[in-house]
Amino acid sequence: MDVALAIKDKGNILYEQDRLDEALEHFDEAIQIDPKCFEAHFNKASVLDDLERYRDALESYHAALQLQPYDVDTLAGIGDTLSKIEQLAEAVDCYDKALSIDRSNITILLKKADNLNDLNRIEEAMECYEKANELQGEEDEDEDLCDEDHEHTNECGHQHYIDDDHCAEDHEHGSDCNHHQ
Repeated sequence: MDVALAIKDKGNILYEQDRLDEALEHFDEAIQIDPKCFEAHFNKASVLDDLERYRDALESYHAALQLQPYDVDTLAGIGDTLSKIEQLAEAVDCYDKALSIDRSNITILLKKADNLNDLNRIEEAMECYEKANELQGEEDEDEDLCDEDHEHTNECGHQHYIDDDHCAEDHEHGSDCNHHQ
């Protein structure tokens, strides 16, 4: 299992260097060694999507989803790929599934809105855009609270947050998840 992760990690480095075909080979090798390596399946899907091999990407995303059925990024990846091949209604369904897990994911909400707009489902799209704006406003308010009320500077000049779980959580985890780890 550790061997599969090491090979997957090499694939990540190649991916970051935009050496997609070589990265794909490493992800395939990692999957061959450990078919239950979620990250290798997810990363393989990402590479295939970048290579515009959308049907293959969907297959790999679904393999990842079998291993982690509630992974928001995998559901969003399927939605993104379906959108690229003009299966907009199916993409909306995937975004809905992702949003049922993470209701406050602004990025996914905007992607859903764009697809609804392209489907000429304007009222639904507007609701999504409005919800995203509302969430963004709340996020901006939270950042302002963290920035203004909870920072202090230590002797070294580094800023730290004072005993506020909400702010610490926001800054530790951020809003974007990247499986290329």
